[in-house]
Amino acid sequence: DEALSWCRKAATLRPEDPKYGYTYAYFLDRKGDATKAIPVLRGIVDRSLPYPPAYALLGTIYEKQGKGDEARKVYRKAADNAEIPDPERARFREKAQSMGK
Repeated sequence: DEALSWCRKAATLRPEDPKYGYTYAYFLDRKGDATKAIPVLRGIVDRSLPYPPAYALLGTIYEKQGKGDEARKVYRKAADNAEIPDPERARFREKAQSMGK
């Protein structure tokens, strides 16, 4: 699909701007390709880019896949990222804590 192609191109050309990677991953997930969305989101999260929607989507995908431990790690990483605004960090911390361990 053409829109997905444009999203992929933008994400590839501007990897330092997480909104493009997030948008590409979002549409992959909506299309049912969560397995393709995960590496795109991991790229954002693993570089600790301060883009909360990417952490939230990756955590949600992991939860839907029954990978609670992975989701919790993503939420904790977001909660520990000092570049993310405090209110959002608090929400991620609460989410991780509500999942146990």
